[in-house]
Amino acid sequence: MKKIFFRIDAGKIFGLGHLSRCLCLANEFSNGFELGFFIKTDNPLTIIQFIEDKLKEVIPRSLYFFELDIQPTQELKFLINEVKKQNAFLIIDHYTADEKYQKELYENNVKWLQFDSHAKVKLYSDFVLHGSPNATEELYRPLIVKNTKMLFGPKYAIVGEQFRRGRENVEVRKSVNEIFISFGGGNDKGALLKCISDLDSSFLKNISLNIVTSELNPSINEIKGWVSKSKNVTLFINTNKVFEIMARCDLAILTPGTLSYEASCMGLPMLLISTADNQDINASGWERIGAARYLGKIEYLDKNIFNASIRNVIENTDLLNSMSECSFDAVDGKGAERTAKIIKSRIV
Repeated sequence: MKKIFFRIDAGKIFGLGHLSRCLCLANEFSNGFELGFFIKTDNPLTIIQFIEDKLKEVIPRSLYFFELDIQPTQELKFLINEVKKQNAFLIIDHYTADEKYQKELYENNVKWLQFDSHAKVKLYSDFVLHGSPNATEELYRPLIVKNTKMLFGPKYAIVGEQFRRGRENVEVRKSVNEIFISFGGGNDKGALLKCISDLDSSFLKNISLNIVTSELNPSINEIKGWVSKSKNVTLFINTNKVFEIMARCDLAILTPGTLSYEASCMGLPMLLISTADNQDINASGWERIGAARYLGKIEYLDKNIFNASIRNVIENTDLLNSMSECSFDAVDGKGAERTAKIIKSRIV
């Protein structure tokens, strides 16, 4: 049986976005494959439950957890040994895979796919995947060390099967009746709490607000408190029905990470606010193709600009319609299938 190993960071500090997209990809290896997950985390119990909820039961899997303070040399020694011992193909989705880290894998003849979002470090992997509209061969060519297969653009954006199916029932948005807001499931640097606190309450007279987060959010108690005092607001915690919530919404306020690919698949116009430097490429890409407006980094977000941007999309139906069309056309939900097919062709 062929082995596919995933090395991921996930939990309260790291969030759950990277784990989520890796599980979407993992579900494409349901026949004849055994999976291994090597996860650095501060919350193993949450990770175990998250995997059980999202990974198909028929797929054999094993879990290995790394402590947060593990040294890269120690981690690599263990990881390389396991990969070589079991002749596995490796998929890496974490931000500490710098040039030195990758070079060690390369020199030990490890075969792997590298998720990237920075376009800033040399890449030694067999495949590199970046689903951003702004990810291009021209941007990455100076960083590629060997004959790496480049999987770039929204056609390779990884989203779950439920989004691919759910998009069949959504239409281009013509008015805003419900808003979706989320900044992932981990430490969002206070982004969600700031945005809902800054939100002009007059919007909620005729529009419903759907908030999606998890118990891992450090501000969860303050968020619950704000919701309890507000009207036309629903809070979803640890939900596995994000696709259903997105399907009934008409505008999304979120971070330009994994959530933005899911929102695009569901045809949602987006107002994007970044919480990390690596999200800038993606945010500017969505804006360039007309699917979103990028409002900048959360620490510099101006309350007046935030509310004016929401009002502009609500009141300008032509803009809403155009953003929705561009969003829907970008991600077709088949990125995981395409990526898995390419990997299988190389290792089977």
